[in-house]
Amino acid sequence: MQAATELHGEFAVILSDERQQQVIGIRDRFGIKPLYHAVEPDKVTGTF
Repeated sequence: MQAATELHGEFAVILSDERQQQVIGIRDRFGIKPLYHAVEPDKVTGTF
């Protein structure tokens, strides 16, 4: 996730890696763009 340090401005992103079964959420340093998520039995959902 080193690339996230190169992002500037307002952003919120959810990345899914199905091979490693991971979900990663990142947002801007100031928290301007909110990042909401919900974990359910068979899925993770998010909105931004």
